[in-house]
Amino acid sequence: MPGVRNAMPIRDSVSAASAASGGDNDGGTHAAPVTPDATELAAMIRRKDITALEAVDDAIARAEAMQPKLNFLVTAMFEQARARAKAGGLSGPFAGVPYLIKDMYDIADIPTRWGARFTEVAPIPTASCAQVKAFEAAGLVLIGKSSL
Repeated sequence: MPGVRNAMPIRDSVSAASAASGGDNDGGTHAAPVTPDATELAAMIRRKDITALEAVDDAIARAEAMQPKLNFLVTAMFEQARARAKAGGLSGPFAGVPYLIKDMYDIADIPTRWGARFTEVAPIPTASCAQVKAFEAAGLVLIGKSSL
């Protein structure tokens, strides 16, 4: 039905779409839920299967679930990510797709620590690096900085 969005979590939504098309997610052994790659997630957002905010919330939930096990999150930017996704107006080929970036790239007003204590005294960047600017121009939504 046009205009009705799928209320399933993203991984379940992709699995259901794959099963409906007669395929599965892993080459034929079973149809386990998978997380879509950035290209598929961008397509889902463009088709309005999900919103950018739902994609961001799902990525945040996965990051929070994995943090105790992997201890990978250096700087969580969850509220900023939700605000950017909720504000709308995202454009570019990856509009609304959430991502993490390694804590070696400068982001304006966010400390860059390179995973080292001695960098705690380093000045906080006033501008984002070229990579982050390119990601933002492509519509990606930063949810945090990681050590992995």
